[in-house]
Amino acid sequence: MPEINGVEFVRSLNKNVLVIFITAFSDYALEGYELNVIDYLLKPVSYERFEKAVLKAKEYFELKNISKSADYFFIKCSNKFEKINFNDLLFVEALENYVKLYTTYKIFIAYITFKSIEQYLPAHLFIRVHKSYIVALSKITNLDAEEIKIADHLIPLSRNYKNTVMEKVIGNNLLKR
Repeated sequence: MPEINGVEFVRSLNKNVLVIFITAFSDYALEGYELNVIDYLLKPVSYERFEKAVLKAKEYFELKNISKSADYFFIKCSNKFEKINFNDLLFVEALENYVKLYTTYKIFIAYITFKSIEQYLPAHLFIRVHKSYIVALSKITNLDAEEIKIADHLIPLSRNYKNTVMEKVIGNNLLKR
């Protein structure tokens, strides 16, 4: 950077900005961490290492904003904006360019990508269980190696997500003999 260096630039930023340093110089690493940067990457940076840094920043942002975030969202359905409380949402199903949101009281169909809704839903409340399904963790009544039951609905559990789902849903909550 011709006018100022990266450290000076970060000092000039709002304290709430998340920063990842990407540089060819290791000289500023200690100072960068004193400025609370999320990560410090030395060039050349592999895609995997960059992705790891970005995911770390995303997780930090989500954790920091859990208490600030609302417990609901709005979604446009049939020219109306419908309010959906996270606590009422059972699961989401992908339907090509639409999503189907199953709540405790109604089913909504919205023109939005599955990826968008997945990124928006809080990770501590929802989990992807299949290429076409995201479920509310608190609404799962039982599960096995192939499907999950929520209310009267059976949702497929993909092999690709099985281990992550089992760990997050059951984790240390399995009562054993």
